[in-house]
Amino acid sequence: MLSTRRDRRICCGLRWGVSMLLILLLIVFSAGPLWAHHGGHKHVLILHSYHPGLAWTDGIMAGIQEAFAEKSEDFQLHVEYLDTRRYQNSAYFSAILNAILHDKLEDRSFDLVLLSDNEALNFVLGHRDNLFGKTPIVFCGINNFNPSMISGFRGFTGVAESPAYGETFELALRLHP
Repeated sequence: MLSTRRDRRICCGLRWGVSMLLILLLIVFSAGPLWAHHGGHKHVLILHSYHPGLAWTDGIMAGIQEAFAEKSEDFQLHVEYLDTRRYQNSAYFSAILNAILHDKLEDRSFDLVLLSDNEALNFVLGHRDNLFGKTPIVFCGINNFNPSMISGFRGFTGVAESPAYGETFELALRLHP
C-alpha cells in the first residue's frame, strides 16, 4: 500500500512513463519493415541505467514485459543493468560499462534497443556505431532532454521525463486554494 504522497506521485509518474513507453512500443511494432530479422526470434535489448530491485526500474521492466507478452510474435529479450546509481566513478564506467558490455554485445544483432534513463542513453550514444548500427532505439525517462542530445543520430525516439512544475502548482492551487 502506498503510504505517502511522495509514493503515490512516484507511482503515478511511473504509470504515466510506462504508458508512454507502451505507446512508443506499439508505434515501433507497427513499423514491421524496420525489423532486421525476418522469421524466427526478434531480439530486443533492454538497457536500464539502474539496478533491478529499484522500484522505478522494476516498474519500467514490468511495463515492457507486459507489452511484449501481448504480442503474438516471438521476441527474445536481452536485459542489461548498468547499475549507475550505486557505481558512479569513472573507473567503473570505462572498465565495466565500456569493456564488459562492449564484449557482451559486440557480436550480437538486435532488432530494437530499449533504454531507460540518461546513463543508458549516454552509453548507447557513445557506442551506437560499434554496437548497434542502424538498430531503432526507443528511450524513456530521460531527464533534461533536449533534441540536440540525439541530433545527428537516426532511428531514435522516446519519452523525456519533463516535470511540469508550473502546471502542477497551478493545479494544486486550483484544487486547494
